[in-house]
Amino acid sequence: VGACTGSVSIETRLNYPDIEVSAFEIRPESKTIILQNARKFQTPGINFIAGNFLKTDKSGMKKPDAVFLGGYNGKMMEIMNEIDQYLEIGGHICFNSVSDKSSNDFLLWCQRNQYTTIKSTKIVLDEFNPIKILVAEKTNLSSSK
Repeated sequence: VGACTGSVSIETRLNYPDIEVSAFEIRPESKTIILQNARKFQTPGINFIAGNFLKTDKSGMKKPDAVFLGGYNGKMMEIMNEIDQYLEIGGHICFNSVSDKSSNDFLLWCQRNQYTTIKSTKIVLDEFNPIKILVAEKTNLSSSK
């Protein structure tokens, strides 16, 4: 969710070529970029879905076993509540954060919704813009709040 240029979708297909990948992105112009990048890196089969994730009909889609949340346009809690409705117990949400506030919000949501944080990684290339990658596992039937 928040596919941007498709880098996470492409990496996923490179490492797991037999799984189904859907890339949600609110900006329709990203479709051309993602498809060009998928062709360049020889990773066909990425299902691009343009539009607002919260308003997209997901009723006919398979339930995911993992979701990467790369962008949320200021609506992280609402998007995570929506993801929670589809994610099976044992499924994972991976989140990249560029601020302490967003990583704290993610962790608070996980705590309230019975998800267990299983990994936290910080990537720092220089003194600017460290990125924190958090992975949480759905451990119980939760009721999104």
